Amino acid sequence: MKIVIWSFLTLFFALCAIGALVGAVYVRDVSTLIRHLVATTVFSSCAWGSWQTACRPRRPVWIEEPRRRPWRRR
Repeated sequence: MKIVIWSFLTLFFALCAIGALVGAVYVRDVSTLIRHLVATTVFSSCAWGSWQTACRPRRPVWIEEPRRRPWRRR
């Protein structure tokens, strides 16, 4: 279930980054352009982090052998 949540979060941040980039194309002044490019950078880095979290493999469960005393030779 967590991978679904992280995938939707990745999709949301990716769409926000694309929207900010498209908004930066149609901007007339430099200050708004810089804000849109910063927003694009922030949202794309958040999308990348969410994607890495979603794709991270689970830690393997180590099955430990029960400890037995070795045979003693007399």
